[in-house]
Amino acid sequence: QYHETRQALFLNEFLKNFKGNILTDGYPAYDQVFKLLPDIIPAGCNAHNRRYFLDAYDEGKHKVAEEPILIYRELYKIESEIKDLSPEERLKSRQELSRPLMERFFAYLKEKESRVTPKSLLGKAVHYALNQWPKLVVFLDDPSIPIDNNVIENAIRPFVVGRKNWMIFGGPRGANASCFIYSLIETAKLNGHDPYLYLNYLFQKLPQARTDDDIRLLLPFNLSPVTRGNS
Repeated sequence: QYHETRQALFLNEFLKNFKGNILTDGYPAYDQVFKLLPDIIPAGCNAHNRRYFLDAYDEGKHKVAEEPILIYRELYKIESEIKDLSPEERLKSRQELSRPLMERFFAYLKEKESRVTPKSLLGKAVHYALNQWPKLVVFLDDPSIPIDNNVIENAIRPFVVGRKNWMIFGGPRGANASCFIYSLIETAKLNGHDPYLYLNYLFQKLPQARTDDDIRLLLPFNLSPVTRGNS
């Protein structure tokens, strides 16, 4: 969906009937919405959190920021090793291996909380992490929740990188059209389709669709991946 502002009311309307977990970064509007929607359990993105400490470390003035970076290195190594395990095994590994690392991270944050300059990069990193902490640890207790939202970040990157080149969109109507096209293409990719072949197949079959059910059958997750042999 496209809206001309990032006001919470649009997200509230979009999510009003949703129940379950939602993984986000720390954008304040999300908190406003989640307070009004008790059926949503928010989870935090650890990649966003890690980025603040990387910025502090890269600045060269905060070598003490290396500790969170090392902790995240271990956490992501664990995630890589357990990604193909069953949910039960993944949960067990997170409880036994990842939880102690997050506890160590939290101890680091509390120790640094009163000792860093709030406006420094490290200060901002520490306070962001503490504010987001209840969300950042949700993944430990639910194997269905990823440690970060990088899958979505990667899916929207082509749109974000290319939007200044897409002058043809021109305004809200064009933006809505782009939302539709990008959603369709990224969904096709996530379901194993070659986007070019999928769109070719779609354009051949769509004129023959007569009902909403006919159209639904052409959505990427309702089709086997299109190949050159069956396109």
